[in-house]
Amino acid sequence: MTYLSTESSPSAPLDSTQDAESKVSLVKPDRAEKFAAPAAGTARVTPAPITPPAVHPLLGDDDVRPEPLKLIGVTLWALAVTLVGLVTAAAMVMLQLSGRGGMTAVLVMTPICGLLGIALAIAALVTITRDKVPYILLGASSLILLIYFGFVFAA
Repeated sequence: MTYLSTESSPSAPLDSTQDAESKVSLVKPDRAEKFAAPAAGTARVTPAPITPPAVHPLLGDDDVRPEPLKLIGVTLWALAVTLVGLVTAAAMVMLQLSGRGGMTAVLVMTPICGLLGIALAIAALVTITRDKVPYILLGASSLILLIYFGFVFAA
């Protein structure tokens, strides 16, 4: 039942000199022609059909470069939201440390709103090639900043 055969001498035991010279076949002898490699230059290769990827209506296409004005606009919006949030958070922490801050809930909300707002701004920059997603993410980041302003001014 074993199909291990050598071309040099199938009945003789293999030794170290035969091992390097002989070819070992793991295929049945009657099926060897089916698995044989074609002669050089005779193989025909047909390429697989290339189907274009489906484009999601909201996410858009991955291979599109962003328009320069869109890139500048989204970057400046993300920068503005992030800097305003960081300056406001720093001012609120300084007020809390000086003892003039009103509520400790604002101190708890500072890192939560800050990390969430910055993460949404970074996600907007990552998805710049999409159609509407960066604007949705930056809008959510701006909304979180407005909610944080509500906590700060209520304190």
